[in-house]
Amino acid sequence: MKKIYNIMLAAVLAFSFASCSDDTDNPYDHVSTINVVKQSVAFDASASTGKVVVKTPGGITRVALSQSWCEATFDGDTVTVTAPQNQSLETRYSKLTVWAGEDSTSVMVQQNGYHVSLPDAMNGIIGGDDASVSKFFVSRNVDIAFSASEDWITPSLVGDSLVVSLAANNTGHVRSGYVYYSFGDTKDSIAVKQFDFDKDFAGECYLTYYTEEGKFTGMQALITKNKISLPDFGFEMPISVDESTGTISVQSGAYLGSLALGGSTYYIYQPFADENIEYWTSYNTNSYSTAEIEHIEDGYSVAEFGGTFGGHEIAAFIWEAFSAKKLAKENDVADILTLYYPALMKFDEDASASKFSAKHAVNGKQLLNLNKLKK
Repeated sequence: MKKIYNIMLAAVLAFSFASCSDDTDNPYDHVSTINVVKQSVAFDASASTGKVVVKTPGGITRVALSQSWCEATFDGDTVTVTAPQNQSLETRYSKLTVWAGEDSTSVMVQQNGYHVSLPDAMNGIIGGDDASVSKFFVSRNVDIAFSASEDWITPSLVGDSLVVSLAANNTGHVRSGYVYYSFGDTKDSIAVKQFDFDKDFAGECYLTYYTEEGKFTGMQALITKNKISLPDFGFEMPISVDESTGTISVQSGAYLGSLALGGSTYYIYQPFADENIEYWTSYNTNSYSTAEIEHIEDGYSVAEFGGTFGGHEIAAFIWEAFSAKKLAKENDVADILTLYYPALMKFDEDASASKFSAKHAVNGKQLLNLNKLKK
């Protein structure tokens, strides 16, 4: 047994010596003779040029990059890396390898993706009719260019601010335009609006809509900052105006006024409904329909009401008659008018509204379906 053990031990030792004699140098233990003295190849998103300076006994013999989005050349002990503007949001990388004969070393080249943010301006720029100047913070790491769609809008980039100058609005109506901006391959715009509600929209107008048969019609109206008066009925529709957004809002279930018929008095409220009148806001007052005021080149301004309730699009106002002055199911009598796609239309002072009045607008009382109240 002892003899067998000695033979096995000798064999193991012989194998071990043989294995050691076959060992080669570990390439990862190699220390490059090329020393990187300085490097500036971490770029922002704009077109950039950087350098890598090395110290090597024999001088640089060649360079290579692992990715083609950048280029490298060398002169003496200096490598110059150039990168075009990064058109992507993503940061990109390329390995630069520098050779001196058979020896080499590597440096990572990095270029950030572009970043542009105008958080205070993206919801639009609203100004009054007086000349004004507004500033908006701009966060960016690329060059950005600004221009405007209209000559009364003047945008400029001053430091880290977008400065927008608006000339005085003497048109007598709301006016709109855009600030355009671009960087790299990206182009976008910011909506600009200039108006004064009392000067540019308040006063005589029309409340227009489509009938159930698809006929476009309307009724005379007088609008102020808190109500739309409808003189044909003696009704008043409560509204709220937000001049910071240029919008008019109406609340669901708003009380419009009363109507006397056959010795009875009916109280008119205004819920909202979808296009097919399958869903409506019922007796709730927690929804709003909002209209943005826009000027049309044909000589009038318009504010088209819209919005949602419970996941449904607001497509109609319903004038609902109640037997008591309370928005409740037990008082509900009948609907007397449905206004599909309601809007406010105001003609410019130098435009004629007579064609619309003769062709579309009718006496308001003719619009109501009063037969439902007589039953």
